[in-house]
Amino acid sequence: MNFFQRLITLLTGKASPDSVRYIYYVQAHGCPTIQEASVHLYNDLSVEYEDGKQTYLCRKIVSVDGKTENGMPCFRSVEIELMFNRNRQLVDRDILGGRFATEEEYLAQSN
Repeated sequence: MNFFQRLITLLTGKASPDSVRYIYYVQAHGCPTIQEASVHLYNDLSVEYEDGKQTYLCRKIVSVDGKTENGMPCFRSVEIELMFNRNRQLVDRDILGGRFATEEEYLAQSN
């Protein structure tokens, strides 16, 4: 694929979702609902230069809404910090107000 074809693919959104998004799952403290969220690897990241190394950082607040085990609505927010290397591969992550969940846990809650 030449440069212009790749550019058109990126601009029209026809690229593979896995190639431009990092998908993760979070669960807020006090709320059993697991929420899917994602980061666009070319739009949401901020570049940082430290000790001659180029890294990318993304901070997001994810709103989790659902119901508690007794049926009461719960609305919580979790703060996410993701660090990527120069190739936009995840190297570190941190969460405040909740925990990271797995895709399996996310899929199991809908069954």
